[in-house]
Amino acid sequence: MTFGKVLRSAAILSVVAFGLWILKRGSETQS
Repeated sequence: MTFGKVLRSAAILSVVAFGLWILKRGSETQS
């Protein structure tokens, strides 16, 4: 487990979480 690998997976996870949060907010404002 290298530092770069950890950093990369953390970045991917944050991007996915951010995308899900945006989708959740979007669906809330529509309804």
